[in-house]
Amino acid sequence: MSCTISLKNVCAKIGERTLFENLNLNATHKDKIALIGPNGCGKSTLLEIMAGLKAPSLGYIELFHHKISNL
Repeated sequence: MSCTISLKNVCAKIGERTLFENLNLNATHKDKIALIGPNGCGKSTLLEIMAGLKAPSLGYIELFHHKISNL
């Protein structure tokens, strides 16, 4: 089994502000990914969600093909 992380329809909101919505990502241990964008667009929030430090507003994360339900 390869190391994979999948984001399915992930949304992040801070207060009334939507940082991103309906984000889908599939990455394996062989992929190299760069997150670029202006200040305040949600790069750090996305990494915190991927690391399990924050819960997404909507959607879910799969790690090794298993849905993550707890932080």
